[in-house]
Amino acid sequence: MPVQRTLRLCAGSVRSQACEGWSKRQKLIQWWLVHRVPIDVLITPEIEAAACRRFKIPAAAWEEAKKRFPRLLVKVNEKRLRRIEYALETRKLPPNGWTPPDPKNRSTQNVPPYASFWKH
Repeated sequence: MPVQRTLRLCAGSVRSQACEGWSKRQKLIQWWLVHRVPIDVLITPEIEAAACRRFKIPAAAWEEAKKRFPRLLVKVNEKRLRRIEYALETRKLPPNGWTPPDPKNRSTQNVPPYASFWKH
């Protein structure tokens, strides 16, 4: 009986590593590419490799994640574009760690969900 429990725990931990570990790694690299790379610098493979080294993630794992989730870099570039547009409009860099909300996506805006009901 104890053998089955350990097998279940191992299987569960492997599954959680495969699913949750990837998203945490992806989010770390995404955050670094959006908020730590200057907005006037293009993201190149060398910069991606630097992000991988910074968080001790194998470059092959990042390349595999980009293949598995093709919207990864699209999302990063959209956020960077909003930061660039904010800088051009206000003539100031956005505050550290902040990205202007996406006008097409209400979940990125700081607006309660019921607010659209009262907008008629």
